[in-house]
Amino acid sequence: MNGIEERLTDLIYAILLGERSWRDFLAEIERATPGGMGAMFYQGADGSCSILHNSAPEKALAEYVDYYTHRNPWMERAMAAQSRQSMPAHRLVPHDELLRTEFHDGFLRPLGLDTAAGLLLDARRSGTATLTIMAPLGQSALIEAWSQTFNRISAHLHRAMAWCRRGSGLGALAELPAVLSQSLDLGVMIVGADRKILPVSPAAQLSDRVWQAVRQSPFGTVGLVDQAADDCLGEMLSRNHAGRKLAEFRTAQATITMVRIGRDELSELLLGPCVMLVVDPGLHGLDLEQKRDRLRLAHDLTAAEGRVLGGLLQGFNLRQIAEAAGLSHETVRTQQKALFVKTGVNSQTQLVNLAHGHPRQNRNEPGR
Repeated sequence: MNGIEERLTDLIYAILLGERSWRDFLAEIERATPGGMGAMFYQGADGSCSILHNSAPEKALAEYVDYYTHRNPWMERAMAAQSRQSMPAHRLVPHDELLRTEFHDGFLRPLGLDTAAGLLLDARRSGTATLTIMAPLGQSALIEAWSQTFNRISAHLHRAMAWCRRGSGLGALAELPAVLSQSLDLGVMIVGADRKILPVSPAAQLSDRVWQAVRQSPFGTVGLVDQAADDCLGEMLSRNHAGRKLAEFRTAQATITMVRIGRDELSELLLGPCVMLVVDPGLHGLDLEQKRDRLRLAHDLTAAEGRVLGGLLQGFNLRQIAEAAGLSHETVRTQQKALFVKTGVNSQTQLVNLAHGHPRQNRNEPGR
């Protein structure tokens, strides 16, 4: 344990500067604990559990999250005490009592662990975070020493917790919503596990067309108007979500892309996951003239092709467009063919669908 306190303190501030990681911090603890396992646990008030670790077997961790998190007598006693002081596990739960628990037989013993020291890092109504070192049988003296070390560095650790809660934990990603929202006609926001928009998202810059696809309650929570998309958002914001990290929905209001993005390790543990929502209204909500102009710019249409496009969007047929322009039917038909090639459609129906923001159908429909 010689010099461990100084090394851990240095690591905490190196982590805040982005030079090291919390996994490095746990690895330093494990190096000083033969056969031990260090971890940071987050226990949500809703029963969810997240673990930051280095080398614990994935099967054992999955069993802990799914089952043993609610059968851990150490955690139960520690939460009841709500003490900011670290203490060895055998002071919370006498060893002979621990030996009679399902937690010991099913989780600790298969891993060769028997005792532990922990420190309450953060306690909120939404959940608690703890730092723990678990060790094999016969390491009670070492665990006592760890408990004292945790208490001596607790001020630095609590300072780190406060820093994580104030920040987004997203690094350079935090700048992305503002950049995309300003440079493109998109609504981009990052939504946290509580369904609230993170401060890095420029909500005030979102257009009315974006808010046709996104709803926000008086309490600041975000939902999507389309129910299937909203259900998917809820799943992706779940702490224990192991499914897809990317989803896209074409709704009546917009095309919505969701990306589950990672924070730094400790912020993810404390604050939970977050999802970047990219809401592209496309041509939804625009009048016919605006839709024509958008398509002209997007597909580099000539003035003649734009004239044909405008006529078709107003419901005119080729003969009517030709008469209005003083051109032959064949000339306008040639312009329509060029229009179809540039926009990637094969019929007037597909072109109108494209203009109204509907997904393209197959290209086998006959043209008119």
